[in-house]
Amino acid sequence: MRDVSIIMAFRAANEYRTANLLNNLKYLAGIFTHERPEIIVVDQDNHRASDRPKPVVDAVPHTIHYYHLHHPGLFNKSWALNVGVRKSTRAILMFIDVDMVAPPNVYQHSAAMIREGAVQALHMYRKFINTSQADADGFKSVLDQVNGDPNAAEAWIDHLQSCAVPATGEYAVDRTRLDPHSPLFGGMTALTREAFDRVGGCEESFAGWGGEDNAMSFKLQHMVNTASLNTNHVVHLWHPPAEGALLRGTPHETNWRTYRNFTRQFMNANGTVQLEKLEAHCQQQALNYGNRKGQALG
Repeated sequence: MRDVSIIMAFRAANEYRTANLLNNLKYLAGIFTHERPEIIVVDQDNHRASDRPKPVVDAVPHTIHYYHLHHPGLFNKSWALNVGVRKSTRAILMFIDVDMVAPPNVYQHSAAMIREGAVQALHMYRKFINTSQADADGFKSVLDQVNGDPNAAEAWIDHLQSCAVPATGEYAVDRTRLDPHSPLFGGMTALTREAFDRVGGCEESFAGWGGEDNAMSFKLQHMVNTASLNTNHVVHLWHPPAEGALLRGTPHETNWRTYRNFTRQFMNANGTVQLEKLEAHCQQQALNYGNRKGQALG
């Protein structure tokens, strides 16, 4: 894993998302003790330093590269991931949502597929266990009781994976049975640095929740020669849904209009993609992604 950069985008929207981030980082720091990946967190804060409580960085394991940046307005996941890539130094990029955890072999197998050239972009799982609050609290309890012992934490994940319906959780979600446009990018995704640069990074025109992963997926699926879906099962830690995320008139609805307009500009009347136009867009984006300056806090 020495050639891997794990990149996470974060904003402290509530205590549950903060807890998921810290538990995830504690778990990653525990399972990778020898062949350490580079782990980067970009905390995109919309408060100035004087207005914000003590930053999360004080609780982050010392092996993590944590960037606390001021970025006004709604959360822009794409900008944070692009900044993370700018800060990274490794050849393989893994983009991990702060609420997604998996056994060590998922990260290792995915990195091996990229490293060996089997694929250039890889969605790292097929199914995920959509846990309850009690399950997410259980993960924290395991980490606390065994001082971050990765074997105990992995056993907790294996227990959930072995259950068709976790004891307190919900049904497993099978991505292969979702909408065929389910994104390749998002949740847990690995790709080469060259693939990321070729598609011009993540699209920063999306503010708030929704659409940004689909736009990135659209570019990868048309610009990268080989993309594959792995067969691993992973765990999604519970948190409250984003407030108003699915309501009309919210940024979520606006983002889906933005996504539709984004894809339409590259489509022919017969439904095929104008690759030259898409390539030109990606080349221009590659010059600027993540360059909108964020002010370091604290």
